[in-house]
Amino acid sequence: MAVFFLTLGLTVSREQSKIDPDLMHTFETKKSVDIMIVLSESTTKIRQQIVSRCFNNPEEKRAAIYAGLKEFTDEHQSEILEFLKNSTSPIGQVRGFWIINQISGQNASLEIVKELDSTFHDRIGLIREATSGHTIHT
Repeated sequence: MAVFFLTLGLTVSREQSKIDPDLMHTFETKKSVDIMIVLSESTTKIRQQIVSRCFNNPEEKRAAIYAGLKEFTDEHQSEILEFLKNSTSPIGQVRGFWIINQISGQNASLEIVKELDSTFHDRIGLIREATSGHTIHT
């Protein structure tokens, strides 16, 4: 019986990493990678709540969608963005995407990716390599 509880305790305490295995593979050959942080909370539910309401005109509906999604993502992204801004680990330009509730980071080190995973594990769905459509160009 004691072995069962010990095994159960180990299983429960070990959480799976939110770092994409392909991203980890990329870090084997690169010191920094452009990343995309996919947050756990999707904008789908808030978007559906907003569009289900009645509006007087399309402009009013657009304004409500913008305000609702912006407020939602500000709430969900602010701590992560602040963490990245103040981090001593290397990362380049960071940008939040309010429509999809994701954050991109340019030239992220493996160290910052691991820090994100451990610090915000419950808020992050996945940390993956950014695709060309999501990279930040300056």
